[in-house]
Amino acid sequence: MAKDPSPSLYLGRPCYFGLATDTACETKYWTSARYSTPVIASMATALNHYARAQDAERLVLIGYSGGGVVATLMTQHLELPVSVVTLGSNLDIDTWAHNHRFLPLDQSINPMNSAGLDGVRHRHFAGALDANVKPDIIQRFSSKHNGEFVLLPGVDHSCCWVDIWPGLLHHEQGTQPEQ
Repeated sequence: MAKDPSPSLYLGRPCYFGLATDTACETKYWTSARYSTPVIASMATALNHYARAQDAERLVLIGYSGGGVVATLMTQHLELPVSVVTLGSNLDIDTWAHNHRFLPLDQSINPMNSAGLDGVRHRHFAGALDANVKPDIIQRFSSKHNGEFVLLPGVDHSCCWVDIWPGLLHHEQGTQPEQ
């Protein structure tokens, strides 16, 4: 965010960032319901409120890993034109949970089945070496929902996103990086 001169907002999921002890935060909101309708709706409400206060004309949602799931699911709840950029995001949560032998996120919305991306420009970056969110998950999602898939060589789930982000950001904005 510091490398982008555009107005920006870091929006965290409910019950994260020290709020897990809040009385409204049930365990399900950081486990099986982390991508549930109440979570997505509350985040969209917050973003719509912020966008109105800023007199925004359009939104670009950028999400890494689970944040990309949230960004993708929020699109159908937003008031302004929106585009989405995801980085290493588990866009098929059923396959992702199965691959890792995790309990299913059975109270969550799976973007693969209900993304609602008609009319939304969306680009999904995958690390070629990512063992957490395998590139084929992201590629299948992109194909099914008419998004753009970009495979990045030498990148895994944690390595190198920070290093390559300025170039990706300039690509998204159609500008050249500073020399």
